[in-house]
Amino acid sequence: MNTSNFKKYIRIGIGCLFVFAGLAHFTNADFFNKLVPASMSENKEIFNIITAILQIGMGIVFWLPRFRLIARWSTIALLVGTLPAAINQVIHPETIESVGLGSSIAAIRVAIQICMIVLIWWITITDKGKK
Repeated sequence: MNTSNFKKYIRIGIGCLFVFAGLAHFTNADFFNKLVPASMSENKEIFNIITAILQIGMGIVFWLPRFRLIARWSTIALLVGTLPAAINQVIHPETIESVGLGSSIAAIRVAIQICMIVLIWWITITDKGKK
């Protein structure tokens, strides 16, 4: 398997991941609402709905080669934009513990988010000689 095909399969998988994550925001809203930082809790339902819609849209865009740059920048913006909330869960583990998860999950989430940013950058770069 060449690099181009490998990246394509990863893009399909990442797209599925974002679509399923977005759907999970709708099907398990209470879980995700509890993860919203206290400073934004007044509008947590709205943030949850917006995040769900964005994630579903971003996931779909990963499947469309023509929109590869949109997939890159929108998902990186979302991951960077939600990184403070993830870091907040490391600093205040009671947030993540309130949904029944161990506090170590917060640190793992931060690491995964950073790795996802790098991975998304890599899989959306067009290989030389290809468009």
